[in-house]
Amino acid sequence: MKYIVQVGREPALAVSEVLTLAETFNKQVTMSWVHDSLVCFEADSACDFMTTDRLGGALKVIEPLEYVDDVHTAIVEHVLKTEGKITFGISSWIDDDRLAPQHLCPAIKSELRDHDRSARFILPKKKQLDAAAIIHSDILKSGGEFHIIPEGDKILLGRSTSVHDIDAWSTRDFEKPARDAKRGMLPPKLARTMVNLSGISSGTILDPFCGTGTVSMEASLLGFDGIASDADPEAIEATKQNIEWLSSVIPNMIVIPAKAGTHVEILQSDARDVARRIKKDVDAIVTEPFLGNPKKLTHAQREEHALGIADLYADALKNWTKFLEKGARVVMVIPLYVTKKGLVAIPIHDKISTLGYEVIEPPTKPISLDDQLSPAGNLLYGRDDQRVLREIILLRRN
Repeated sequence: MKYIVQVGREPALAVSEVLTLAETFNKQVTMSWVHDSLVCFEADSACDFMTTDRLGGALKVIEPLEYVDDVHTAIVEHVLKTEGKITFGISSWIDDDRLAPQHLCPAIKSELRDHDRSARFILPKKKQLDAAAIIHSDILKSGGEFHIIPEGDKILLGRSTSVHDIDAWSTRDFEKPARDAKRGMLPPKLARTMVNLSGISSGTILDPFCGTGTVSMEASLLGFDGIASDADPEAIEATKQNIEWLSSVIPNMIVIPAKAGTHVEILQSDARDVARRIKKDVDAIVTEPFLGNPKKLTHAQREEHALGIADLYADALKNWTKFLEKGARVVMVIPLYVTKKGLVAIPIHDKISTLGYEVIEPPTKPISLDDQLSPAGNLLYGRDDQRVLREIILLRRN
């Protein structure tokens, strides 16, 4: 089975997510770049996780159809297989006016009319259709979105099987009742990716710095039980509100249905002392802790500040070894500060082994993505204009 995934702004993160899920579900997967932001994954059998409802880092998942010489004719033949009303669109990854959607779509509609089939098409603003246009036109359930992709000296025709539901992501990000920038604004898509990096297919995920509950929300949507804890009583109340709200909006969102009986336990506890409150097995920890002072500081001030943050993280990690089984993963955001003099990392990496963990190398080696990793070799999430980048560290309990 072949899948082409359009990855977002952090390709290394998206690739690691897919390859981790492949390992989790015992799938043999190889991969290669196709073109631009398109990555091809070839699996030994069908992969249920290869959908934008599961993946946080995928914008689209595309089914390769065939190599073609005549794009126009090939799309017509595929569209004619559609029953009922036809709505289609084209995304072109080739810089050729003859294969531009603005040229092909009207011509294809005209030929479909010759076959006594009426159709409408959706044009992209540029070369590729965006997610909002696809979701709102519902074309995946009618004619489909076709992709014209260069592969060497050949042209590959593909069709989208799923597109990330920008409305559902936005709803969970901006419409939840409790939002607080002071506690961090972990994006739901990143939280979803981090849950998928946990390496487990079922069980309980603990977020010991739960903030407003974003990790627990995404974990519950994937069918995991959760434990959300935080030292701040306001964070606990915010998490309670958001978890209750999520239960009410799930029927209106395109997400993976939570398994029957999925439950999130909410505890008030310091992350450095949470072990005494844990009464059930924890299969993985996924968390974004306190990232430090968000104000602009000098390089020297950041270095001093980072020492205190490192002590917080070290104490928490040491406490978690009291209940984590050998082999269990911790997927954790740590800040990477940007100053005019360069980067300031949290000095925690050299302590990992003494705390009872080993660092898991991100599974990006099949293709060269080292330039997208942090200086310590971890995954990164952030924009060039941000003062604080998110470094995602993957740990395994020794």
